[in-house]
Amino acid sequence: MSLKKWFENFFKTSDFDYFKEYTVKYTSKKQKLYFEWCAKNRLFLNDLNDVCDYPIVHQDICAFSPFIHSINTSLTLHEELAYHGNYDELKSDYCYARYLIYSSKNTPNNASHIYNSTYQKVEDMSYSIDNLKIAQYKSAFRTIYSLFDKIAYLISRFFDLNDLKHDKKISIDNLFRDFTSKNNEWRPHKKLKDSDNHFIHALFYILKDIRKVGNSDSVTKWLDPNAVAFAEIRNAMEHRSLKIVDDFGYELVTSWNTYSNTEFIKTKEKKNILSNEIRELELKLKQAINKNNPLVAKQLQKQIDNLNSTLTYLKSSIHEKEKLSSHSLLIPISQFESRLMQLIKLARNSIIYLSLAIYLEERRRPKEELCIITREVPLK
Repeated sequence: MSLKKWFENFFKTSDFDYFKEYTVKYTSKKQKLYFEWCAKNRLFLNDLNDVCDYPIVHQDICAFSPFIHSINTSLTLHEELAYHGNYDELKSDYCYARYLIYSSKNTPNNASHIYNSTYQKVEDMSYSIDNLKIAQYKSAFRTIYSLFDKIAYLISRFFDLNDLKHDKKISIDNLFRDFTSKNNEWRPHKKLKDSDNHFIHALFYILKDIRKVGNSDSVTKWLDPNAVAFAEIRNAMEHRSLKIVDDFGYELVTSWNTYSNTEFIKTKEKKNILSNEIRELELKLKQAINKNNPLVAKQLQKQIDNLNSTLTYLKSSIHEKEKLSSHSLLIPISQFESRLMQLIKLARNSIIYLSLAIYLEERRRPKEELCIITREVPLK
């Protein structure tokens, strides 16, 4: 309410009419369409894009502000600008992933390309899509997901959160917790526990959107329980097998699972029944041996051996099912596209919050100290 009062004392809504009147000279129709798509989806690194999509927002304006640092003659020029150069790198990776999504979204699912036309493809009956569109989608996902760890690294360095020897352990998962403690419990990082930098807090809640933190589930799991988790998609993409499947094909694959799932349940039930029968026969065998009845003992042992043979087969079938059914993660393309757009919006917000978090920290630094200078950021 105090913000509302302040705003009404100094501004009128008509003061912002020029937002609509601002014009941009585009180099091509392709550039215009791309910028309009970015603005419509709120993907510019520009906080004004959160409230409108006029041409005035067609620029990624978030950056690091002029900075204050102590005089250190041992630093080279590029070392003094290491954080700013790193932030530019984050923006470049983000913009690349954003363009990959845009350039791929209208490609037909069945479109072929020369990049993978040099080998005969296997029809594995998963109805997976294997073309340039999916390759670029996966590249975009990888690039975006890696941004969170890079943001964590920059924050850790800028705020001196961890010793340099722990650099390889820095990730978005570890940024907010004390990963040096002896137990594996999730404990807040001691330097961030009482932080009043609300943009750092915002980054923490973005982490909770991405994956499970401590004992709490990700926000997505509550909003959409059927959505595949970002971390699970990334793990399958990097370490296992990820198949992005045609929506109709995905329905076919999952609908035919009913028979095999029923058979799998029956197999597990048979295994449990056999295990119980074997235990009962082993008890009888023990009693027969104690009663010195070798004929009965021999018959019982033969029954146990036969049942154990069947049990071994059932266990092997169960293991094979569990192994092969979890080998690849199948996700329908519509869900993957939805998750990809959610992820890039979280990355966009994270990059903006990073800029604001450091800007807030810079404002708090004492400017009257000796051996302190203010530097303007040089631009290309």
